[in-house]
Amino acid sequence: MKDSLHLLRFIEDLLIEEDGQSLSDIQRHIIEELLNGKTYKEIADSYGYDEKHIGDVSRNKIFKVLSKQLGLEEKELNKSNFRWNIEKAVNSQLFTILNKNINYCVKSPQPDTTKPIENKEKSPSETSYHDLSLAPKINRNFCDRISELEILTQRILIEKKPLISVSGLSGIGKTTLVRHFVELNLEKFEVIIWQNLKIFNCLDTIITDIFTKINTDFILNDHDKLTLFLKLLQRKKCLIIFDNVQELFSEGELAGQYQTKHKKYQDFFSIITNEIEHQSSLILISQERCSEMYYSDEKLDLLELQGLNNRAILNNLGSEDEESWLKVVQLYERNLFYLKDIAVLIQDVYHGCVGEFLQEENIVITAKIKESLTTIIKRLSPIEKQIIQSLINLKKDCSRNELKLSLDLSADDLIKGLQSLQKRYLLTKIEESEILFNLSPVFKKYIKDTGI
Repeated sequence: MKDSLHLLRFIEDLLIEEDGQSLSDIQRHIIEELLNGKTYKEIADSYGYDEKHIGDVSRNKIFKVLSKQLGLEEKELNKSNFRWNIEKAVNSQLFTILNKNINYCVKSPQPDTTKPIENKEKSPSETSYHDLSLAPKINRNFCDRISELEILTQRILIEKKPLISVSGLSGIGKTTLVRHFVELNLEKFEVIIWQNLKIFNCLDTIITDIFTKINTDFILNDHDKLTLFLKLLQRKKCLIIFDNVQELFSEGELAGQYQTKHKKYQDFFSIITNEIEHQSSLILISQERCSEMYYSDEKLDLLELQGLNNRAILNNLGSEDEESWLKVVQLYERNLFYLKDIAVLIQDVYHGCVGEFLQEENIVITAKIKESLTTIIKRLSPIEKQIIQSLINLKKDCSRNELKLSLDLSADDLIKGLQSLQKRYLLTKIEESEILFNLSPVFKKYIKDTGI
């Protein structure tokens, strides 16, 4: 990740390249504040300008010229994705610094990500291979996850962690975050493989597929596939992403319990983390923590995503009635997946009037939100369901002792159940004179509507 001063100088060089003129004070102020995620209104208030003028300067001068210089489509660059696009350009191989003069190239056709790409820094027998065919498309309206991107960069590229897990509630932005990290660092790895375990999760077949596509001198056989895969991670600098890791876990049991048929993954993750030296990294994306994530040592990192900051969400939604929207953002726990669907509902049913929507007495659960939460409910153990029902019945933040008195569970089962619900990001924990537990408002409303 680049600091804002580095990015500002990069932008200034691009703008001067276009018309030979230095930045005006207002242009510089706008760029600095956009890099920090500020809105037009906040910039206008800070420097005493009209909000419309700030928007006009941004669109007609800054975005227009930068889009041309970076080879972006019209309106592809905006205030919501401004910093991300600039950082991507700085890290791109399209830009080469020669004698402190920057040569800018027009946008090139995107390479086929499933083809081996010759790596000129290696011998002819060594090739680079990037397979992102199962990765999601890049979201150009990427919300502000700068600090999380910096953490991934620090852990993987600098500290060279062998395994890092990105986890959090469904829709919180885990996959989007990792996809942008990959896009920014394509040239840093010889091999990049993205596997979506919701689509395909047989480890043996995945390994066979990788070796079939990568040009290696390994002779693959059924008896030592995993051993050969580990040797590949030692020989080449690989980045392997496993998305939807929760698909490896059993339904109806406590969080993070592997299905019998997927125990080999557990061994694989353990070996990668603790037993061999190698130059590669694995990223696990999951809605719940597994034992490897929870009982972590110094070699493993767990990045747990929370809801986005209010400003990033408001920028993404393009909202104007900020005060009312802030109430909606808090109501739906700063979860962009929830909020995007609620924004559509407000437009369709309330004619875009957020204030009218807020007059509803209860939280509205849309069909998409319900579908997402139903999938989570199916994974719960009987112990977790009892705890959830007790929290619904007690109608307040509850201590562990209060829950123990209201439930027919052993102390051991209660502790395991509370821990499992936290691993699934369904439980809120309030630390006061004693630790209290409750459910998130959206999840609680869903349970009240549908039962458990």
